[in-house]
Amino acid sequence: MDTRGGAEHAEDFYNTWDFAQRAVELYAAGVAWKGMTIYGRRQESESSEAIGEVDEDTLRGFVPGWMLSGKGELTFSIHPEAAATVAQEGDVPTSVSLLTPWQYGVDRGATLLWPACTNHEAMLSMRDNLSNPMAQQMLKMLLGFAYNHLSLPSWALDPVQARSASSAMVTVGLHFYKLRVEQWRDAIRYELEDHLRGVFRERPNDWDDIFVSWNGEWSPSNSYEGWDGLYEAFTSCGIILERFATEYVSTLRQAVESRLFARSVLAGWERLGF
Repeated sequence: MDTRGGAEHAEDFYNTWDFAQRAVELYAAGVAWKGMTIYGRRQESESSEAIGEVDEDTLRGFVPGWMLSGKGELTFSIHPEAAATVAQEGDVPTSVSLLTPWQYGVDRGATLLWPACTNHEAMLSMRDNLSNPMAQQMLKMLLGFAYNHLSLPSWALDPVQARSASSAMVTVGLHFYKLRVEQWRDAIRYELEDHLRGVFRERPNDWDDIFVSWNGEWSPSNSYEGWDGLYEAFTSCGIILERFATEYVSTLRQAVESRLFARSVLAGWERLGF
């Protein structure tokens, strides 16, 4: 049980506030970006081979419930030849229950909407009394707290405002969103990998190791790279960071033309048509 104050309001918070649903949608798009591949390495082999995958749509369907309740069933597929190797009956599990990672001193399996949801009841009270100027002021303040705890500024949840967000606004305002997505991608990958290794160890087979890899690198070591993934994730949710993309790609291209950066920094953006 999640004993943090206000955590019990996570579901009502999500169901009541459109911005909370939009925030979860954006996180789902970021975490699921490009999907993941399951690899196996056979005994006495130096190379690995793809034996399964978790597609992007499946992950986008998984993340909201996982964030909200602290756990979720993630489905995946194992290629038939690998399944036959693991068990002649082909009974490799097609889904696994995954918990949210440890956070803020709270055990795994806690809602990821905390502490954004802690003021939910007060927000409802203020919303129901908007004829009172003080209630309007208080609601604005409480909404600000919620946005901050979701690591998303209010403009990022508004398609109109987001379209005109500058390069500086995005790289600063969405920095922690980007970090949080990376942390959650790591948590999902590690837990799925651990589960699969356990399954394969329990059954006679010739697999020496199993590992899971994301199909796209969300946070490259160079902090000026990887923003094309964020742009693509937001776009898939109907939020087009138009001004940001134009300004950011222009800056990168100038750096490339000045031979300060390798042309490879533009590869992701060029695939998106920039």
